[in-house]
Amino acid sequence: MSPLSLVFGACAFASGFALRTVDPLILPIAQRFEVTPATAALLTSAYALPYAFAQPLLGPLGDRFGKLRCIQACVVVLAVALVLGVLAPSFQWLLASRLLAGAFAGGLIPLVLAGFGDAYDLQTRQVMVGRLLVAIISGQMLGSACAGIVSSAEGHNEGKEDKGGKGPAGTSPPKGGHYVRVIHIQGPPRAMCGRLIRRATARKKTRRR
Repeated sequence: MSPLSLVFGACAFASGFALRTVDPLILPIAQRFEVTPATAALLTSAYALPYAFAQPLLGPLGDRFGKLRCIQACVVVLAVALVLGVLAPSFQWLLASRLLAGAFAGGLIPLVLAGFGDAYDLQTRQVMVGRLLVAIISGQMLGSACAGIVSSAEGHNEGKEDKGGKGPAGTSPPKGGHYVRVIHIQGPPRAMCGRLIRRATARKKTRRR
């Protein structure tokens, strides 16, 4: 693989990676900014909609100002937007950073495809486009996986509830919502269902006695 194809593949990977990083973090984000999970879920749409609408717009700009120059600008703005999202002091700032990141991440796709068309002949082009799709899909899959690992490492996957109605680390539940205690079940599902049924049957027999 040529260095140019590696650069294009990395751009496509970054575009897909940022698309799915928020999905496993909806509840932690809702707790962090004290919003409802439904409001926090808007972050996914805030990235996906500009991601789709920016593609037919940034493609012609690549023809006007140069594809490589536009790809560089999109990568820089995407990186800056993701950093701003990490440092966002409020939910509104985070939502705005996702809108900005989605627009320029989506613009990378037609620019990279057009770059492949200019750099490779017809026979090689199909192979490179297939590799590009692999990079995009791999980025989406690893984005969700890495976000889930980070969430689990930070302890966000378990909502705890104490006697005072507080959540993790003494925090209050989000507005209009409640913390939910997550119960981890060990063992195969069928075996666990059998145990629950036997326990319920034993309790009924004890009550009858």
